Amino acid sequence: MVASRLRYWLLAGALFTNPSFAQIQFEDVTHSAGMWIAGAATGVAFVDADGDGWEDITLAYANASTWVFANNADGTFSPRATVQAGGLQATPLWVDLDNDGIRELIVGGKITGTDGLFRWHQGFLEDRSSFWHFPTDLEIASMAAADYDGDGFTDLFLALHHAPDLLLRNSGGTHFEDRTAEAGIADSPGSTAMQSTWIDVDGDGDQDLFSVYDGQEPNRFFVNQGDGTFLERAAVLGLDGIRTGNAMGIARGDFSEDGRPDAYVSRMDEASLFTSSESG
Repeated sequence: MVASRLRYWLLAGALFTNPSFAQIQFEDVTHSAGMWIAGAATGVAFVDADGDGWEDITLAYANASTWVFANNADGTFSPRATVQAGGLQATPLWVDLDNDGIRELIVGGKITGTDGLFRWHQGFLEDRSSFWHFPTDLEIASMAAADYDGDGFTDLFLALHHAPDLLLRNSGGTHFEDRTAEAGIADSPGSTAMQSTWIDVDGDGDQDLFSVYDGQEPNRFFVNQGDGTFLERAAVLGLDGIRTGNAMGIARGDFSEDGRPDAYVSRMDEASLFTSSESG
């Protein structure tokens, strides 16, 4: 694959000059919807937590709480459950880990001791961190979920601060196993990882991993070999370049609508749009 980079304003220009966008209007309904809680929200997730067919909203706050707002099916929300911890919680992620149709809530914090894994049970969040062998003493910048080994159970990649990133394999829907070293994606001890995403870049049916970093660390791209291991190929794919700003986040999609994956990396200064081609 050959990746070409476009400046962020090219994408912005394409979006805001599209005539169809002129007909879209948004209205701020935060207060009327019952979503107002004082504090600095740092992460959000939309998912039907209580299984009533309506998407609820999960918000992580800088004041160390994560709130689940239940959708009342009338345009309003009510606070239903909260996760309290002693530091900055930034990343809420809902995923069905044991294939029982009920999603678990995983909370990642940017301060050690604020992480946790919870199960929704009768309107409350039950802490299941110990049961799943989920580490609670990390500085998690972000999390990405996918079944990287094709065994039918969703695995996790944790992008960490000040520690090597972690690949947690879901062992039959019962607990997590650290497979970072065995998979070949061990990172530097002083990692400044910000966000990662799973993406099938080569169209072989398994999930590859794209990770971006703060500071002066280059992007990393791990190609899934289909046997539980990965090879780092960012330089080969043209994805390792450092731009003038620090990477903050990443989103994937098919921007060019050619059936091949593209990726957009946000930065503190100049963003990057990577488009893929058939060659390479």
